[in-house]
This record gives sequence, C-alpha cells and structure tokens, in this order.
Amino acid sequence: MANTREVQEGSDGAVQASASCAAAGDRDYRQTQESRLFASTRKNTFGQLASAVAMVLSILLVGEIFHVGFEKNLVGTIGQEAWGRHIFGFGAALTQSRWGIGGYVVDSAIEERLQNEGLTDFPAILRYFGITYPDNLRDERLMQKALEQARDFDTTPPQNGYQRLRGSHGDDVGIATFTILSFTLFGVKVSSLYYTYFVLLCFTIILFVLSHYRSRVAMASLALLVLALYVLATSDLVNFTREIGPHRGAVGIDFKDPRFFGTLAAIPALHMLLTWIRPHYEISKLHYLLLIGQASVLALVINVRGPVLWLIFALCIYWILCIARRRTPHHLRELCRWRSARSFFPTGTFALFVGGGIIVSAMAAHPVYRIDGDLVHHPLWHNVMISLEMNPEWKAKYLPSVNGTEVDEMPREIAKQAIAKLPPDQRSQYLARGGWPTPSAVMLFARERFFDILRNDPSFVLHTFTIDLPKLIFLTASGFYLTLLQVGSLTVLITVVTLGVIVWVARQDPDAPIVLPPLVRAVGSFSLIALLPCFIGPPRPLIMIDHFLWFLFFLCLLACYVGVRLVAGLQTAAAASEPPSGAMIQL
Repeated sequence: MANTREVQEGSDGAVQASASCAAAGDRDYRQTQESRLFASTRKNTFGQLASAVAMVLSILLVGEIFHVGFEKNLVGTIGQEAWGRHIFGFGAALTQSRWGIGGYVVDSAIEERLQNEGLTDFPAILRYFGITYPDNLRDERLMQKALEQARDFDTTPPQNGYQRLRGSHGDDVGIATFTILSFTLFGVKVSSLYYTYFVLLCFTIILFVLSHYRSRVAMASLALLVLALYVLATSDLVNFTREIGPHRGAVGIDFKDPRFFGTLAAIPALHMLLTWIRPHYEISKLHYLLLIGQASVLALVINVRGPVLWLIFALCIYWILCIARRRTPHHLRELCRWRSARSFFPTGTFALFVGGGIIVSAMAAHPVYRIDGDLVHHPLWHNVMISLEMNPEWKAKYLPSVNGTEVDEMPREIAKQAIAKLPPDQRSQYLARGGWPTPSAVMLFARERFFDILRNDPSFVLHTFTIDLPKLIFLTASGFYLTLLQVGSLTVLITVVTLGVIVWVARQDPDAPIVLPPLVRAVGSFSLIALLPCFIGPPRPLIMIDHFLWFLFFLCLLACYVGVRLVAGLQTAAAASEPPSGAMIQL
C-alpha cells in the first residue's frame, strides 16, 4: 500500500510538473507572439512614417521651387527665348475665347494688338512706351495690359474665309492648349501660365503618391526627383538673364518656357519605371486610372514640346529589355495577366493614352493648317540641317550655297531655292498664302538637301554627328555643371539635409536593395538618351533641360543608394561586434 501511495504521489507530481511546464510554454509562446506583433506593428508604423516624411519633403521642395520663381521675377514675365511662342499661345487662347474658333489658330487682329501694346521686339513700337527690348518682357504691368487690350479691344470676327487666321508656323501647338487651360483656371494673366505649371506638377505628384505610397523606396525616389528639380530651379540657368561667370548676360529660361516642360514629364516616367521595377507589385483598376492620368499629362507635354518624345523611346527600350530578361514560362504567363505590373496591359494602356493624346491633338487642328501646309509639331529635318552648321567646315563648304543664311533662315532659303527650280505650275503647292514656303515644304526640301549632302559628302555628315556635336554637347553640359559649384549655401544645406533624410526613408524599406540598383541604371541611361534632341539642333543649355534634370536625379539616386549600403554595412558591423545575447558561462 505504501508503495502504491508513493507511485500515485509521484505520478501526481509528474502531472503537476508537466502542467507547469505547459503553462510556462504557453506564456513563452504568448510572449513571443506579442513580441512579434509589437515588432510588426512598430515596423508598419515606421514604414508609414517614412512614406509620410518622403511625401512631406516632396511638398516642401515644391513649395521652395514655387518660391524661387518669385525671387527671380519669373511669375508674370516672359523669357526672351519664348516670347514668340507665347504670342502664338496667347493669340490662340484669345481667338478661341472671343470668336469660338479653336484648332490652334490666331486671329491676326488679336496678334497685331498684342504686339502694338508692347509684346514685341520692334523698337518703333516700344519707343512709344518708353522702353526697350527685352526690358518690356520683364514689365509685368505692360505684359498684363497687352493681354487685356487684346482681350477687350473692339473689332469684328474674322470673315471672308480664313484670311485673318494663321497656324503655328511649324511649331508645337500644345502651348495653345496649355495657355487655354491656364486662362481657364486662373484668368487672362501671364502669371496664369506659371501657376498652371505647378498645378500640373502637383497633379503628377498626387497620382504618383496614390499609386506608390505603400513603397518607402518609391516615395524616396519621388522626393529625390523633386530635389533634382529644386537644384535645377535654383541654378543660374533658370533666370531671365544669367549672372554667373562666363555665361553672364546670356539668356536664361523660366518655368513657362516650352523647353522647360520636359520636367513635367519626369514624374509620369518615374511612375512607369517603378511600376515595372517594384517586386511583387500588383495593380488594380485604380492604378490603371492613375496611369491614364499620368499618360494624359505626358501627352500634353509632348504636344507642348515635341522633342520630349525621347522619353517615350527610352521607356519603350527599358520595357523591352525587362521582358527580354524574363523569358521563363512563368514570366511569359505574367505578360498576359492584367494585374501584373510588367504585363502588356498597364504598358499598353499608358502607351495608348499617350499616343491617343498626340493623335487627337493633330486631328483637332484647324483646316488652315492643311491650306497653308503648316505643321502641328516641331520640324525634324529643319533642325537636322541646322545641326550641320556645327561642323567647322560648313562655312567654307556650304554657307555660300544658302546665300549666307544661318540657323532658322537657312532651311527656308533651301526651300526657296528648290521651289524656284520647279515649273511655275508646280510651285503653288509649296507656298503659303503669303507667298512664303510652307513649313511642310521647308521640311521636305531640307530633308532632300540633307540626304544630298550625305550622299556626296558622307565624311562631313559623319564628322558632324560623331565628333563635332558630341564635343559641343560635352562642353555645354560641363559648363552648366560647373556653375552648380556656385549655388547658394541655402541650396547646399537643403540638398544635404534632404539626402540624409531620404537615405533614412529608403533604409526602412527591405525592397530598397532590390529597387534602387535597376532604378539607378535606368535613370542614368535616361540622362544620356535625353541628349538625343541635341543632335537635331544646336546644343545649347536651353534645350538640354531634360538631360540636366535626369542627370541630377541620377546623382541623387546614386548618393541615396550608396548611403543605404553604407548604413546597412555599419549596422551589420555593429551587430557582429556585440556578444551573443543570452550566452551562459558553463562551470
């Protein structure tokens, strides 16, 4: 009996010990789960905070860029290089608002009124106002009065066909659409164009945030792109007249200049790049709507500034390379799944709306474009011929053949000579109503002359495009980057602080080592492809704005990636130097 009692007591003790161990295990399990939940919650909180910090930084930088325009007096003024384009934009917007005539045409009566009220470079007219060119373009009151007079003066609508109407004279017509939008949003003011630029910039940022806000590295990339735009905006190049070093007195650029509009295309392009690069990124119907919004802005930008088509070319190449690297059956199936970010569907939707916007814009042109042989886009071969002037041998070999004309007048002279050689009954098809060669005729005969030179003197053309132009592009770009060394201390401080914060934001995202390397490579490649327009026109800083922005963005991304790797390496080294936690000394 005693033995039985002992066995029973031992069995009860074992059961109690087992129950105690189980309870302790349950407590440890609950504590482990609670710890993991706390860590996950803390991680999500840090992730949300990092995305919010990146978004706030982007907003603050946009505010700083907006303020730069007021500091440099670029809000209600017009740049020297853009005033001719703005006359067309103002005239087209006022022609539509006064007479209901759209299609990118200008009533000559309205255009004449704009010039007579001071929006001109004619000394005889400006003498009446006691001012000279280009000071008149910096006089906000004079510019605003000219607009109001052209809007309100008493005249009759155009009659007798299209005699009072003219097109863009072979330039991009999107500036008319942009001006109409600006006047609709903010009234008939020169400053309306400035405000609308920032409305479109903020619109693209909002679309980007709605699509990529869950990704800290994507939000960090957005902030870095806006930082690059801030550095560009604070540079000496963005000014009415440049003030630094050897460029002192040269013409600058402002936000309203069509050449600056490529900066509005950067965020839609980044939106598309990150859609392809982000791992395991699934898109919804909302994301398709956001892509359509970005594509619409990009289409408008291309209609304002045709050479921005380089960006479409770069995006197409990048997507093709992405597909070429993933040729496994699994990835091929992904191409046909509409929720897959790398499938045909988001890429096709983006391309469809960009291309559709360009085509619809061309179809909306007034019949006067057909009558005058006018163009709705920047002429290609006109500028290719001008590029040949960059060869030092041009003056000796070919300048006499064009009667000493240069730059824009040279392709027109080529067209005049070619038309004069035709039989009299064939000339009218190449002449506008004023008797001048039509823009389409200029482009046609410029192309013929270019290929004629290529056939007869291929070494001249080869030397121009492989040696002379690259050399000028390098010198022009390096000249701009050297001026950045003289930026103000505030710009340097904002840049350094922003980069430091963005490194912290990107470090919070475990996908940063996956996303940043291909993005750095893509942006670096885009900065080089952005130089393509310089091969179809004289390389000047004003037409290299896209390259400057993308190269500055590349430098910011590279600095961020190096910072993320450096911080990760320091954290790993610090963790390796610490003794293992919970280590026990055995005696």
